[in-house]
Amino acid sequence: MFYAIQDYQEKKLTPQVPCYSVIREGNFIDDNLQPYSFNGGLTWWPYQKKLSVFGISKNSHGGKVINRILNLGDVRQHQGTIHARVAAVDIAAGDQLGKEYTLFSATGTPLTLTFKPLTDRKWLMMINDNWIAMCEKK
Repeated sequence: MFYAIQDYQEKKLTPQVPCYSVIREGNFIDDNLQPYSFNGGLTWWPYQKKLSVFGISKNSHGGKVINRILNLGDVRQHQGTIHARVAAVDIAAGDQLGKEYTLFSATGTPLTLTFKPLTDRKWLMMINDNWIAMCEKK
């Protein structure tokens, strides 16, 4: 009984169905320590263990389309935090960033998603301590 209650409480801390974030004029720093803004969406797919990203990244050199999926492996969850390793990055044909740009984490590197429940349908989501977004149930 204890483990069933603990599992139930643990599941309430993170989304158990896909949730999405819409980011408008998010200001970030890239792999080369250069500032850029991001407009687009992130979707966390818990059962498929993937994070999809679609949007436009703009910096002083112009804008580029981002369209990729991070497939996660070795996924572990503890108290609202999901620790995983990026098993593969699927880059769509329309993605203009290129393979050398990792965005969150490169293949084989760790990725951490931390969720803080706000309501039954919304969570504050932090990715690798540097991306913060509101994640809502689809």
